[in-house]
Amino acid sequence: MDLTDPALAARGELIGWDESRQLRRRRGGFFIVVKRTAKYRVAAAEGTTVLGVESPKSVVSRGMLHTSALAWLAVEKFALGVPHYRLERHLDAEGVPLDRSVMCRNMEEIGNALGSTVVGAMLDHARSCCQVLSTDATGASIQPGPLDGGARRPCKKGHFFTIVADCDHVLFEYASEHSSKVVSELFKGFTGYLQSDASSVYNILERGPPELDDKGPTLVGCWAHCRRYFFDAAVCKYKVGLEGVVRIAALYAADNALANLPPMERKARRLTALMPLVDDFFQWVAAQARLERGRSLATKALGYAQNQEAELRRVLEEPAPPRQHTQ
Repeated sequence: MDLTDPALAARGELIGWDESRQLRRRRGGFFIVVKRTAKYRVAAAEGTTVLGVESPKSVVSRGMLHTSALAWLAVEKFALGVPHYRLERHLDAEGVPLDRSVMCRNMEEIGNALGSTVVGAMLDHARSCCQVLSTDATGASIQPGPLDGGARRPCKKGHFFTIVADCDHVLFEYASEHSSKVVSELFKGFTGYLQSDASSVYNILERGPPELDDKGPTLVGCWAHCRRYFFDAAVCKYKVGLEGVVRIAALYAADNALANLPPMERKARRLTALMPLVDDFFQWVAAQARLERGRSLATKALGYAQNQEAELRRVLEEPAPPRQHTQ
């Protein structure tokens, strides 16, 4: 935009410009793409027929939104946290009316496509190539659809398995139940270290009847879960709980000091710096378990540590297993 003055131009010579800049906005960025698919009349055995050009594959089949519009909606919703009702109002002000229900359906389609392709490939890669998987399952209420157009059915409990693969990426897998069968299918083919809580559903991976020449994962205990039980006991004024938290904190501090070392050096240093603390911890647990009587938060914490001793000690076996379970 040039600002000139005819009166000044008539009186003198233009010798230059003073420039300044301001951010300006043009209305909207959406436009309609008209896609025309050619049709041809071609000869056939019984005369002529009409054939159309095959359309390229789309993320959403027969959808009204272009891939670029879907990408914009996904970024606004999931990367920037803008809810659909606010996007609906924003687009309406831009002269692009788009109902939030349409946005929801398209985002669901994108999620299904992403889960069946990219995320599915990531999970296959984690099972076949990763050395350490950390997992935990969280229950969630699921609303099933009505039966044959009848009344709504009550919510049922489903489970989302969180899987941290080599601390590089996080995957989520839904299952209708939390069972040994689901765990067997979810981690089938994985032969590395699997870090989990003490749920019995994971025992089949290491202790169940293996198939011929089928090596399963090695179960690793979770010090964070162990610490949680001692913390609960400490909150309720049990001395055993407080001392357990202090001892586990010392284990964390000793291991954190080795975090930046090369893997093999970290393994060697763990054996000299961490193993004595681990041995002392489980000796203390065994001694306290003989003194504590009845059922309490203290005996629960001690029992968890005793039952998981073999799995918790596996953090010392190899340099790769993480120090704690990611929750």
